[in-house]
Amino acid sequence: MAAISSAGADVGGFCLHRPDGTTRETEFNAIALWAAPSRSIANVVPGLHLSILRDISERARLKAERKQAEATVRDSEERYRLMFESNPNPMWFYDPDTLVFLEVNQAAIAHYGYSREEFLQMTIADMHPPGDVPALRLVNNHLTPQQPHVEIWQHYKKDGSVIDVEVNAHAFSVAGRQANLVLMKDITELKRMEAERQQAEAVIRESEERFRNMTDHMPVMIWVTDPTGYCTYLSQSWYDFSGQTEETGLGFGWLDALHPDDRERSQIIFLTANERHETFQIEYRFRRHDGEYRWAIDAGAKAGSWDWNLATGKLTWSPETYHLHGLDPADGFPQYEDWYNDLLYPGDRQRVSEYLSQVLEQCLPEIQIEFRIVHPQLGIRWLLSLGRLTVNEQGEPMHLSGINLDISERQAALRDRKQAEQKIAEQAAFIDIATDAIFVQDLDNRILFWNQGAERLYGWTAAEVLGKIAHELFNTESSSQLAEGLNLIIEQGFWQGELEQVTKTGQEIIAVSRWTLVRDESGQPKSILVVNTDITEKKKLEQQFYHAQRLESIGTLASGIAHDFNNILTPILVIAQLLPLKLPNLNEQTRRLLTMLEDSAKRGSHLVKQLLSLSRGTEGERVMIQLQHLLSELVTVVQSTFPKSINISRQIPTSELWLISADSTQIHQVFMNILINARDAMPNSGRLAISAENRYLDEHYARMNLEAHVGSYVVITISDTGTGIPQEVMERIFDPFFTTKEVGKGTGLGLATVLGIVKNHGGFVKVYSEVPKGTKFEVFLPAVAGELSQPNPEDELPRGNGELILIVDDEEIIRETTKTSLEKYNYKTLLARDGIEAIAIYAKRKDEISVVLMDLMMPNLDGLTTIHIMQRMNPQVKVILTSGLPANAQKTFPVNIKTFLLKPYTIKELLECIAGL
Repeated sequence: MAAISSAGADVGGFCLHRPDGTTRETEFNAIALWAAPSRSIANVVPGLHLSILRDISERARLKAERKQAEATVRDSEERYRLMFESNPNPMWFYDPDTLVFLEVNQAAIAHYGYSREEFLQMTIADMHPPGDVPALRLVNNHLTPQQPHVEIWQHYKKDGSVIDVEVNAHAFSVAGRQANLVLMKDITELKRMEAERQQAEAVIRESEERFRNMTDHMPVMIWVTDPTGYCTYLSQSWYDFSGQTEETGLGFGWLDALHPDDRERSQIIFLTANERHETFQIEYRFRRHDGEYRWAIDAGAKAGSWDWNLATGKLTWSPETYHLHGLDPADGFPQYEDWYNDLLYPGDRQRVSEYLSQVLEQCLPEIQIEFRIVHPQLGIRWLLSLGRLTVNEQGEPMHLSGINLDISERQAALRDRKQAEQKIAEQAAFIDIATDAIFVQDLDNRILFWNQGAERLYGWTAAEVLGKIAHELFNTESSSQLAEGLNLIIEQGFWQGELEQVTKTGQEIIAVSRWTLVRDESGQPKSILVVNTDITEKKKLEQQFYHAQRLESIGTLASGIAHDFNNILTPILVIAQLLPLKLPNLNEQTRRLLTMLEDSAKRGSHLVKQLLSLSRGTEGERVMIQLQHLLSELVTVVQSTFPKSINISRQIPTSELWLISADSTQIHQVFMNILINARDAMPNSGRLAISAENRYLDEHYARMNLEAHVGSYVVITISDTGTGIPQEVMERIFDPFFTTKEVGKGTGLGLATVLGIVKNHGGFVKVYSEVPKGTKFEVFLPAVAGELSQPNPEDELPRGNGELILIVDDEEIIRETTKTSLEKYNYKTLLARDGIEAIAIYAKRKDEISVVLMDLMMPNLDGLTTIHIMQRMNPQVKVILTSGLPANAQKTFPVNIKTFLLKPYTIKELLECIAGL
């Protein structure tokens, strides 16, 4: 009031306390009351005032709230400014109408590379690829405070790189101005990782698909289980064999396909191995889809799949494959180089590399290889890798995919078994030294052991015969003899007999077989030890010996018969000749009867002479004979008496043949008998050839022919193109009284006489025949030693210089004798039993082989086919053909094959052929 008093008026306020206890804010206006009429201070009425009091509580409240709001806004704007500037993610404001940047934070400047000034000169459209701008404007137009928007875009940075961003945009008002706020998150790396994850999953899916495709086409059944033993996959071959479906086979349903007696045992073995993470092997009876049970071997191992993209070089592993290598799948996919250098055992690197190169170069569809790895915790482990190669339309390799199996335990067992086998092999080496075929078979005749002697005799290797049935292998069907042998060996423990068997090449042999029963520790029969000795050659020699004895016996018998016949015929012949002299008045009919009697007696006498020729004891007068003249006379007789349809040729040297000591009448009879047989073999037409030559038979030839001896011979060859002689007839052509001619057209003594006369002269006869191509007779007569200057083979025969000769012949005796002879004359040799073996040897050593000595007639693969194959390998291959059939000499042979040797040949002929190539 003092102020009012002094100034006459005042404005103020105070808090008014009301009786109800509430307070109100008030504002007052007060003035002093003046004494009229003067307005001077002196006229103020003391203590008298005029006041106006107003309630301003609401206005005070609103003012206080406004001040508080302004402070809050200032504080909020400060905090927002701080958040905007310090946010680690790029942020900016832009004008929604012009898209011009209004403000950017420091993170945007740092992330995009633009300065603030550069940003404020740009629009947000400048950050986007041109193709995104229409969509950007559409989003901008629909952005409201109530409807923020999140979108994935691509942005350009100042350096031109493109990044993937997640944009969170809000409509915003700043200082009364509309603006849009953007918060951006760079997701480039996330998208890359997501793309890689999706690609990896796709690769794994593709790899799994390839794995399924691979296993579905494998010839074995494959199945996969989880760690609990639950079967999660069965290959198609399982379903095809068992008839099960996925519904019935997966899980533990596969056990239902096992024989009831095998299920529990197999399940225990499997689950135990699965729990211990060990490999296992089970044998059980497996039900086929038709209900029949078949024995199967089930081997399990830890497995993992893999895929190698050859185009990108990327290697993808399943988690199981990581575990097999002792690695963590979180470490990421390895590269092939890392696996090769860090995980593959050094000693296996070159082999694995060469194998993979072969797979890729040759585009091999399937791969299978075993190798070692270095496991970080377990050391060296063995893996088996099975897989398939995928190629594109151009045939180029694109993918290798497959599975790895841990076979370490199997390899350890295999190593132990090999050590045991090594000990057995050391013991068996002593058995292999034996020349006999020694093998062991079980009581079902299944072969368990096979020595090298058996390989040499029969031609099969041990790998080819183990597990085979012996009598099926040798083509000796179960007979009473075999059954008797099995019974006797069980009862007595031993059996011996002769068996006719067949070798790998089809050659028939005769073996003396000795069986000894082998018993186990409890004394029960366990197996049979068989020792076979080849007696084929012995049997042949015995047959020849018995044949010679038979002929000799027949000759002795014939000699005795001839003596008696002569005693009977002599008086008949004398009386038939004497009666016409004693009785000159005989009528004509009687004289004809006496003439017939005389002629019959003479024919009987001629027959007696033939019988005497069978006996070595009846020799005529022998003189030195020059066969050239005798043969010329024979040719003249034959040309004048044989049918004109037979073309007769001769090749008799103009120079003198070696002399022989012989009865000319008997030698003439030998050749006439052969020539008459040749004529009869060509009833319609044909060719008859007569030739002669001097020939020295060496030791090589003598070893191949039992009847031959080392020395000089004159060889007369008579060949025809007639009907030929069947094999079954060939064995009997020299038997007396054996004939194939009609009754009355042959006595069966012609060839028997030939053989008897030739043998009586120290010679021998060789016959070659082929139905229906013809026959060749070679008559070997020893030359007179005193009249000859014997050749010295050591001085005259050409020698080799260590050249390698491949000898191909199915006859072992020919191979061995030829080998011995060639090596004696400084050649090296290789031996082959047939064309197949010859091709294998030639393919490996064709650059070393100088000449191939090839037999034309062989089982499995004949000589001509073998030559054609060799000429594909080497068109310049040098070949000498050999054959025991004369007709083969007239054949047309392949180009560059100009040399032919007729068996049997001398070493001189062979060496000269080789030298002439």
